Amino acid sequence: MYGRWNRLIVYFVVAAILAACVAPGAGTTPEAAETPQTEPTEPVVTDTVAESPAPAGPTEVRIVTVHISSVDAGWDRSFIDSITRVAGQHPHGLTVTHEVVENVPWADAERVMNDLANTGLYDIIFQAGGLRDATCVSAYSHPDQLFGITTNPDGYECYTAEANLYLYNSSSVGECGYLLGALAGLMTTSNTLGVVAGYPASDTNEPINAFIDGSKAVNPEAQTRVTFIQSWYDPPLARDAAESQVNAGADFIWGLVDGTFEAASAGNALAAGIYVDQNYLAPETVAASVVANWDSYFLDIIDVWWEHAGNGSAYSSTEEAISFTLAEGSCDIAITDGLVPANIATQVMDLRQQIIDGTLVVPISSEEPVSR
Repeated sequence: MYGRWNRLIVYFVVAAILAACVAPGAGTTPEAAETPQTEPTEPVVTDTVAESPAPAGPTEVRIVTVHISSVDAGWDRSFIDSITRVAGQHPHGLTVTHEVVENVPWADAERVMNDLANTGLYDIIFQAGGLRDATCVSAYSHPDQLFGITTNPDGYECYTAEANLYLYNSSSVGECGYLLGALAGLMTTSNTLGVVAGYPASDTNEPINAFIDGSKAVNPEAQTRVTFIQSWYDPPLARDAAESQVNAGADFIWGLVDGTFEAASAGNALAAGIYVDQNYLAPETVAASVVANWDSYFLDIIDVWWEHAGNGSAYSSTEEAISFTLAEGSCDIAITDGLVPANIATQVMDLRQQIIDGTLVVPISSEEPVSR
């Protein structure tokens, strides 16, 4: 009996020793295994800086426009309005900043252009017309600076010399001049119309010739008297010219230079504006305006700069001036409700749509217009 108890005692001792040698959790299911409890630790903070993605390209384009006249003039104001609209579009995601240099005389133009280029502050120097020779010289001296200019392309050999000078056709409102002529031809009661302009340059000749053609297309009896005052900005002289036309029987005066509205109003004639809607200057007199939209030109030259600055493309202007049409947004006509009968406005807008559709082709002539 004692031997039996001795054997049992040995058995239990051996079993206890074997149990102590088994690893914790061995032979148990994962759910039954105990998870050791540890005290929470603070997260380890490493002193690293996350790399931001490289910028996709330029974020800002800086433009300065150079004007021979005051920006109060319709022509010059139209450029300001166009850049404002383009800036609102943020082409290529860019912030467009714009500065103005106005009242630049011919004699000082080359110095002004060179000074602007030498600052390095501007991505695009855009000359609004009238100073093309000085612009050409400055472009030659600053091949890495992008220049733009609006001017008539006739005989402008200097333009082809430098690939960084882009020429934009300033004679882009001819089709809208035709629409204005049609409106005037439908509204006149005396069959006598008047046009007062600065110089017989292509960018004035073309819209005037189109105006005359438009007036005769709807009213073969209409006659247009044309006066050039030999100045781009001389309001008193323009007023004198308009008064002479009113005294000769004109009851609708188109002023391509500032100063004609007072004379038209005093003579109980209607008037038309140019380059911007000028009804605000004479609400009871200005029945319509030809509006110049340079938006396409600025969008184009910003594209040129973007390809150069963002992609390394070389400037490569062409010999032909860059032009846009009414269908491409180069111009439009603003008609004043209350001064123009609805039926006449409808006829003019129908002609506008025909031009856009291509069913009406406006003949464009840069020959010096004559009264006819």
